[in-house]
Amino acid sequence: MGTRSIAVIVLLGVLSSPVFGQDTTVFCLTHSHVRTGAVLPVTGKAGARPINENEPPGVRGANDTPDTAEPLGVLGSSGVQISGMLSPEPPILFGGTEEEVADDGAIQLARDVHLTSGTRVQVRGIIGDGLHGSRGGGTGDFDFYRMGALLAGQRITIEVDTSPAFPGLNSKVALYDSTGMRLNASKNGGDGDRNSYLDVVIPVDGVYFAVVRGTNSWWPDDPFDPASGPKAGSEGPYIITLGVDAEDFDWYSLDMQEGDVLSAAVEDSARHLVFAGADGMVHLASDLDRSDLLPATSPLLKGGNANLALVISETGKYFFRVGHGAGRYSATLTARRAGYEQKSTKQVLFVDFDGVDFDASFLGGRADARLSPLSRFLENQGIAQDEDYIIDLALATLKENLVDDVQEALEADVFLDIQNSRDHPDSWGAPNVSRVIVGGSRSELGLETIGIAESVDVGNFVLNETAVVLLDRITDPLWEPSFSAVQRAPGVSMADLLGLALGNIIAHEAGHLIASFHTGHADYPWQIMDASPEAAGFLGAGPDKTLGTEDDLDVDLGVSPYWELEGFDGLQDSRTATFYGLGGAYVTQLVSRVFPLDGRIGAVYPNPSHDRAWLPVTLERTGPLQLEFYDMLGRRQVSLGQSMVPRGHSQVLLPVNLLAPGTYLLRAKLNVGTVGRKLVVLR
Repeated sequence: MGTRSIAVIVLLGVLSSPVFGQDTTVFCLTHSHVRTGAVLPVTGKAGARPINENEPPGVRGANDTPDTAEPLGVLGSSGVQISGMLSPEPPILFGGTEEEVADDGAIQLARDVHLTSGTRVQVRGIIGDGLHGSRGGGTGDFDFYRMGALLAGQRITIEVDTSPAFPGLNSKVALYDSTGMRLNASKNGGDGDRNSYLDVVIPVDGVYFAVVRGTNSWWPDDPFDPASGPKAGSEGPYIITLGVDAEDFDWYSLDMQEGDVLSAAVEDSARHLVFAGADGMVHLASDLDRSDLLPATSPLLKGGNANLALVISETGKYFFRVGHGAGRYSATLTARRAGYEQKSTKQVLFVDFDGVDFDASFLGGRADARLSPLSRFLENQGIAQDEDYIIDLALATLKENLVDDVQEALEADVFLDIQNSRDHPDSWGAPNVSRVIVGGSRSELGLETIGIAESVDVGNFVLNETAVVLLDRITDPLWEPSFSAVQRAPGVSMADLLGLALGNIIAHEAGHLIASFHTGHADYPWQIMDASPEAAGFLGAGPDKTLGTEDDLDVDLGVSPYWELEGFDGLQDSRTATFYGLGGAYVTQLVSRVFPLDGRIGAVYPNPSHDRAWLPVTLERTGPLQLEFYDMLGRRQVSLGQSMVPRGHSQVLLPVNLLAPGTYLLRAKLNVGTVGRKLVVLR
């Protein structure tokens, strides 16, 4: 931990271990807001260039796919405002009630809903009435629906509405194929949103299944075994509506530059937005307005039925989709440069360890908050003499996460001046100074959390914000999650652990102020912007959950799925977002000189290997990597599904522990071709 500054990647599908707690309280939260259900009008669209959709009202097919997308060209800071119309969906056919089936908790037990192209079927169901719900076996109730034989290219839409009269179920829905592979899953929002929506283009001809579950659980280990869930989660009634080519979608293409900050919002009839790359990868999708997390003075669009904001990581063509509704809509898009580019001085991040008295009501806390200094909590641990060492390690870890890692991965400069209360005069209140207060307890702040940031400032437009890192749960081993209770290897002191923990958590909260939303720990390893209650993983302790052993990983910024409880779908590149939020646009030309090829794969090391090996990968742009291991007779032994690897230099952890001793050929497939590497495994 703290020494390697190159991103570490472990391929999803082999070593992934979803955390059940990701549906519950997280250890690090931005400012939470209560949803009222009211839709706010879109603001920030003044001056947008008006555009009318070309597809005539009542007609489908003219712009329903990326191939037929209407071009918008370059948006500019004023942006465009699209006036369009979504054609009505076909009538809903009632498919009965799910409880008519004795047990539908597995693929072979699924209820058949008889879907055909251009139709929608609606079924009423209950999560928790099955044999394995909380009143039965307790492993979790799943409702499977067989959608029949579908054709490649058909679009499946699945919508789950929960009953407001029975507010127990917080729903999730997923799509499985007939082999039991989960192809996609929904993400719903926090703050009271319990419904789910998913649309997927069928990849190959075959039979497919929709699955409904509740949160606070996970998907079944074996979709053919109704008792293979981890535990019973939230339960209650719902209505599921399934359709095949039933919705009208309007696609638009646009040209974006690296470092652009895209902002999009839709109002009136449409309720869902998707922003995708030319390769089909969804960068961000949502049916929620989470612009309340942006700074009040951010120039990005706010309000609407759905709202998107993200930093563009690569120059090129992108696609924007409007859907999930019927009737007229107004969609606005703008493209601005990051806020730092408009400033003439360096961003300062002031880390205050001395305790602060301030009005924390803007964070949702006490108006008379008095946060105790770091020294008080170290005294409680009996390590007050290590305060300087802990501060040094915390600041070094912070710099590594926000500056060194980004600079080395992208081989470019990052402009951030990190100051602290021990070594510098208090600069809070000066222009372009944001601060992170490290101190205080939940009772002193008046909030139940470990960390909180004033906003998620996508694009870093506001350079004078506040974040807080509280210390009571971090230092008290009786609280969960407790960082001080993490197992330590011999030679790793409590001061080592706390310095590392503070550095990572400060970087997380500062990451919100600079650029990034939460990511969810649906992949491995952990990343700085992950929202999760597992302290050991966030520190970089590997599978043995012990800090200081050889399986430790460096927790960095990178590419990871958005956190499901904030309501977004897609992949967030928090490293590139931080890069441009801190002035990376000034060194764009360096990137093309550093990466003359689309991708490079280095030599496996160590080789021979006992149980762990690494594969260096360098990518000019974020892309998929797939690995397969063959023995010397050409028989495939292990295959790892595609995993997204971020642009820049990364280290891919190879699961050598899955291989018997022997010699293997590793085939690594990038979007530019396939290369082979020999690997010797010893025991």
